[in-house]
Amino acid sequence: MLIKAGVKLYFYGTNRRERREESGVGVIAFAVPNIGFLFRSAHKGSALDCEYYALLTLCQFVEANAGLFNGQKLEFLGDSTAAVYQVSQPGVPHRAASRSIQGLPTDVNPANGALARLLERLQTFKKKLGFSLLWVPVSENRAAEQAALHPTVKNSPLSEKLNTSFLEAFSQKKNSDPGLSSF
Repeated sequence: MLIKAGVKLYFYGTNRRERREESGVGVIAFAVPNIGFLFRSAHKGSALDCEYYALLTLCQFVEANAGLFNGQKLEFLGDSTAAVYQVSQPGVPHRAASRSIQGLPTDVNPANGALARLLERLQTFKKKLGFSLLWVPVSENRAAEQAALHPTVKNSPLSEKLNTSFLEAFSQKKNSDPGLSSF
């Protein structure tokens, strides 16, 4: 079964630190409301790391389940102004107002290190999958909502099983942090 045109897919990532640039235990999530699918996992990193990894995991899910999305216009929606802007505007550092991304430095520039490589991977996925990337307020981000608000679809509209190969990256991680749970 193909999902209907104009598919909205949501991603969300954050950590539990007051200062978002500090590394800490957080969560990454994505939601595909059309099929009643919600993914959540613990992740350790800065808030921006978590936001990027949430988007990366969504990209890997879409790639692994390409048959569901063939010929469909994909809209990836997230509440991270930094992630949306940086992935959409290659090579342009993002200058954020301190009130829009509380606690994040005003100059958000992943110009070096692991964050830059991750940003590059996301931009490659954006070209490959052809999705649009849009900002939504956190109140409208379905991946950020409590799972109980949207019960599991009893009679799934899917005639095929989802490919979960994107989860392999999670099973390879050995978490030394007792705050992170393992699969």
